[in-house]
Amino acid sequence: MMPFRFLFPLSLVFAAAGFAGVYFPGASLNQAAAQALAQSDPANCESCKHTPSNRFSMLVVKPPVPAKVPQTLAGVVQEARESATSAPSARWKMMEIMGSMNADELEGLIKGALDQINLFKPPSSEFEFAVRRLVELEPEKAAALWAGNAALRMQTDLFLNGWVKSDPQAFAAWSFTQPREIQQASASALGAFAKDAPEKFAAVAAQLGQSPAAASGASRAIAGMLEREVGAPEKGFAYAQTLPDGPLRQAALMEMLKWPGANAHANPEVVYALSQADPEDATRLGRELSKTAGQLPVGPARQSAFTTALRDESGKDPVAAAKRLESLAGSVDYAPAVRGFVEATVRKDPVAALEWALKIDPSDSLQRSSALERAASAWFKSDSAAARAWVETAPLSDAEYFQLTGRARPR
Repeated sequence: MMPFRFLFPLSLVFAAAGFAGVYFPGASLNQAAAQALAQSDPANCESCKHTPSNRFSMLVVKPPVPAKVPQTLAGVVQEARESATSAPSARWKMMEIMGSMNADELEGLIKGALDQINLFKPPSSEFEFAVRRLVELEPEKAAALWAGNAALRMQTDLFLNGWVKSDPQAFAAWSFTQPREIQQASASALGAFAKDAPEKFAAVAAQLGQSPAAASGASRAIAGMLEREVGAPEKGFAYAQTLPDGPLRQAALMEMLKWPGANAHANPEVVYALSQADPEDATRLGRELSKTAGQLPVGPARQSAFTTALRDESGKDPVAAAKRLESLAGSVDYAPAVRGFVEATVRKDPVAALEWALKIDPSDSLQRSSALERAASAWFKSDSAAARAWVETAPLSDAEYFQLTGRARPR
């Protein structure tokens, strides 16, 4: 019998041999099978579950416990505040919660907060973050949400800008699947993109050529170039030529009229673009060109420019404005100029404004009727009896009498 003093050292030898891979006959096959099982499915490897090398693998394959996701935007804010010790940390927690959500969950938050959207105040920072995160994950889902909810129409830039800038081709393709009014509503996002990156807008201009919002983008592209290269109008004209012929190029050329030193009013292509422009578009443009009204070609833009110019001048110096009106008498600019004078004068003296309105020749019925209605309405509000008496004896046509009173002239 082996002395006791040898038993303890011998047991240590066998233990060391086991950890070093030394086995009794027949053990090597079992160990190989155990190693294969550990590699293929460490979580079910009973013989090696507690070995140091397998503990991390078991942790990785362990099914995670699903966290409870807040169902509303208010719920996200509440959870963030409850788990934070300060306002900055609460905001960080809010972003962390939303950052872990998928697109469907974010869409649910946004839809649930639609009744809180107010046209007269900006959305909350939490709402904006949810939208921006959704745009990052699935921009088309965000665009569809915007298009399908009238309450979001004032938030065009928030929902669309990120997608337009990151993938204008994909946005253009989506846009053409939408009704015309939705395409038109996206004009501000397209314009912001064009202003910041005119070259990128030009690259997709042909794809956007039929969009009702594309012309706005072309105008904004020139506006952006003007801010950066005011002393080089030739670059603006050259850029306009890179755009497809039609509404986009015409919009860019008309925008060149705002470029100081461009002498755009003398450019035949600009004159042609103005002649082809929608009257409403030309009128809007004219309001911004009052300082160069006399240089514009005859048409809605020139008329609008003279109306704006005399309205502004009359507000500052009525006497000087009246003298200018006298110098315009007999010209095509007289009627729109008088209309602008009337619009400014009616605030202080509606009777004098009516006298000026009657000086517009009846042949220019649009300018005359607009000026008469503006002045008569102001006088009626200040002295209804005097206004009623005046209308019965004033030199008005039957149509003008009906326009001002709402009834046929008595015979």
